[in-house]
Amino acid sequence: MKINDLFSILILIFLVISGTSFTNSSITWQRLPLDIGASDINTLMILPGNQSRVFIGGAQGIYLNTEEPQSNSSLFNLGSKVNVLYDMTTESNQPNLPASSVAQILAATDAGLFLSDDEGRNWERIFDPSDPQERKCLSVIKNGNEIYLGTNHGLFHKALPEPYWRESDTVFQRRTISALAADQQYLYVAADREVYRKDKISGDLREIFSLPNKESENAASEVLPDEFNPEVFIAIKQIKTNRDATILYLATTEGIFSSSHQGLNWERVNTIGLPVKEMTSLFVSSQGDLWAGTRQGVFYYQNEIWNAVYQGMETRSVHFIEGDEQKIYAATDQGLFVMNIANVFPHDLCTEQNLQWRDDIQNRSKSYQELEKDFQHEPSVNQVQQMAVRYADVDPEKIRHWKSAAQKKAILPTLSVGLDRSATELFHWDTGANPDALTKGKDFMDWDVSVSWNLGDLIWNDDQTSIDSRSKLMVELRDDILDQVTRLYFERRRIQIELRTLNLDPATKIAKEMRVAELTALVDSLTGEEFSRNMIKNN
Repeated sequence: MKINDLFSILILIFLVISGTSFTNSSITWQRLPLDIGASDINTLMILPGNQSRVFIGGAQGIYLNTEEPQSNSSLFNLGSKVNVLYDMTTESNQPNLPASSVAQILAATDAGLFLSDDEGRNWERIFDPSDPQERKCLSVIKNGNEIYLGTNHGLFHKALPEPYWRESDTVFQRRTISALAADQQYLYVAADREVYRKDKISGDLREIFSLPNKESENAASEVLPDEFNPEVFIAIKQIKTNRDATILYLATTEGIFSSSHQGLNWERVNTIGLPVKEMTSLFVSSQGDLWAGTRQGVFYYQNEIWNAVYQGMETRSVHFIEGDEQKIYAATDQGLFVMNIANVFPHDLCTEQNLQWRDDIQNRSKSYQELEKDFQHEPSVNQVQQMAVRYADVDPEKIRHWKSAAQKKAILPTLSVGLDRSATELFHWDTGANPDALTKGKDFMDWDVSVSWNLGDLIWNDDQTSIDSRSKLMVELRDDILDQVTRLYFERRRIQIELRTLNLDPATKIAKEMRVAELTALVDSLTGEEFSRNMIKNN
């Protein structure tokens, strides 16, 4: 485990011991209960004017969450992946406008563009081209009286009163339009690895940003259309603006860039501590704070350093993040998580810079040791990690055995055995006697055995290349498993400590006990139920 991760976990335990409640804590992710039949969430949208309502886009349809028990429902099951949810009530370049009484929502999906005029109760498909790649909608925005739609094969637009869509500028034809944004003067379009801005009045189009071409991204063109995966091949993930649309941000797999001159000049945002290659989304708070969603978790930008914020979130595969002045939401492969960021975000709890916190942790470590005695019957985190490694069969010893066996293979010879049989004279007619007689002769069989060695294999053989490739994949798989089981283990332990140290109301206590049971089942799924068997054995 990394030092940063261990330190953050100790801070959480310290706060629990000192009596701090985690129920409404702003430093902890809270998983929202979703009765939607699937936990893998692709995108989300917070309804302006009613911040407790969150629309969720999944692999099969659109859902609603109001953070209240028994209130989550399926709104529209379209059997296709939802990529973007967009509220037309408030234009993107005027975020301070009040929302109307009934929200109009656009859903960009792999099966076209859908519109709801009644806050998701009923949906109508308004874009359904015959080309399957044009049907894959990746971005959408309403600007003025027009809707712009980015697809896997071009940019389309239409005026709201009109029924027909038009293909936009020819420069965007058959290109992947991954992101759209707008301010008072320009429309911004991300096409493949370039960003363009279009003047709303004159229509002038200008390229304002470009990422260098790389062979890894060019591999996307070789993928079959039905196998296209935007999360893997799209380099420019999002175009975002701050509250008053004076700063433009680009979230890319090559870094984060900002411009305060409408894209004429760009500055690279420091990405120390941020896995930019795993970038999926970017959120800019009303105060201008930056949050990044990645396939390695959620990160917060402070003092020119990105810090992981994962307490309470047992997964690190974050598909999308969005927020408002009160909360930030994360759509993940394990459901929807929320963090309260109202008031002041406690920066010192996310970093190691505050030495006073570190001293307090050390001074109170005895209390934690006392709490740990309540869990002596449970396996330690190291034991659970070993269980997961054994169950997944990704032990490092396996790779060492492969390499040793490959070296010894050269000592063994290549053995070949041959057999030559001649039976042409096995049966023949003996004409010496009268009458002629059919006589059986001898069966001639010739055996040969050959043995050979390739002494060069003692130094290097082709199996080493295969082993190196397999070992790389095994190391990556083992790291993913260890990361996941470690997060689950400490999230479970954190809730267990809450149950023992906090005065909780009955409903909250039951919810947390159910959460412990759920996390136990998840750990069991990674250890072949050895985790629970070990606890029963030690009880």
